[in-house]
Amino acid sequence: MKEEDIKQITDSIKEKLGEESYATISDDIGVLFTKNTEVQNQIVELNNEKDSLAEKNSKLASANASLLQQIPMGLDNSKPSQIDEDNKEPFNFKSLFDEKGNFKKTL
Repeated sequence: MKEEDIKQITDSIKEKLGEESYATISDDIGVLFTKNTEVQNQIVELNNEKDSLAEKNSKLASANASLLQQIPMGLDNSKPSQIDEDNKEPFNFKSLFDEKGNFKKTL
């Protein structure tokens, strides 16, 4: 509640109860004023913190997006690789075996 609203309500209570009855509950009303002010301040602080966190989140999201764009997505297969050019000769499986049909120890 705004302070003006609370002031109107307390004035209305004062008129309805009278000065003497109002004096007996004035301490409690003072506590209500204090607590209301504390709540209002907390609301302002939380709104400021929320705005700050939203701004930081936005900056982090844009920074992450920028970093993600810098990562290459895959290999460029448009150029033939050097390995393919070297292996154009057919492979001879007979060169792996000796005269007796056993695997050669050295190639």
